[in-house]
Amino acid sequence: MGHQTLAVTSKERAIPLARSEMFDLVLLDLIMPELNGVSILGAIRAQNTQVPVIVVTALFNKEERIRALYMGANDYITKPFGFDRLLGYIHSYA
Repeated sequence: MGHQTLAVTSKERAIPLARSEMFDLVLLDLIMPELNGVSILGAIRAQNTQVPVIVVTALFNKEERIRALYMGANDYITKPFGFDRLLGYIHSYA
């Protein structure tokens, strides 16, 4: 589709990247092994308040959604979702 992606699976890489790199869009899972999506969202917002962040989670919980949006997420998508739905979210912020 012409997008360049970077996947990060450890907090040792995620937070420094969030602080040092400029991204066009961030897809951020809230719950990951060894990672806390909310703390990474905070690091992203501390560095760059302009980058769109789409939070991804399996929890369809109103409180979690509100918390993520309050912390600065631009949107919220719940798992499971199809590729076309994800592309729709991505293209709405590109």
